Amino acid sequence: MEAALKSGCRHFDTNNLNKNERIVGKVIERWISRGLLKREELFITATLPMAGVHPERVEIFMDKSLKNLGLDYVDLYLIQFPVTVKYNEIIDLPVNEMGEIQTETTDLIEVWQKMEDMSDYSRARAIGVSNFNKDQILRILEKARIKPAVLQIEIHPYFQNQHLVDFCGQKGITVVAYSPFGSPRTNPFNKEEGSLLLEHPEYPFK
Repeated sequence: MEAALKSGCRHFDTNNLNKNERIVGKVIERWISRGLLKREELFITATLPMAGVHPERVEIFMDKSLKNLGLDYVDLYLIQFPVTVKYNEIIDLPVNEMGEIQTETTDLIEVWQKMEDMSDYSRARAIGVSNFNKDQILRILEKARIKPAVLQIEIHPYFQNQHLVDFCGQKGITVVAYSPFGSPRTNPFNKEEGSLLLEHPEYPFK
């Protein structure tokens, strides 16, 4: 992150599941305390993990993220997946004896209403969703006081997700790409670890 800041990067997408919030928070605190940076110069995204996709847990995980980051607010707060896993303070993705992730039911509309509360309380300047499909977004739009500002989805040349991009354009929702350099999961030509996109003969930065 130090190298990214020195190169001029000011947008950092943090994730509770990937456990990068604390290190990001420490670096931000160091730079601000040294007068190298002002908080308003940064755009910090935080993510509500699957264990938090429940009306009673949104604020709990928001507080955790702000504490880890050492911030009073984030610029964007995203629901990571439209799926809830059983809450466990130690295990991020609890599994059963068969190795299957243990999910539970939730109400995405009620979860979104709690996300709106985070915006009302000025803990998040903007709120959005990630990995939602068209139908799930429409359900939220029908009930929302504050519509999702952002949809974060996988987009790269092998997986352009054009139908969702077009849909969000019609609804005034900004699309943010993750895995822009490709993902082995969605690479139609390479099922092994590694990204064929970066190995493509037409890739311009070899």
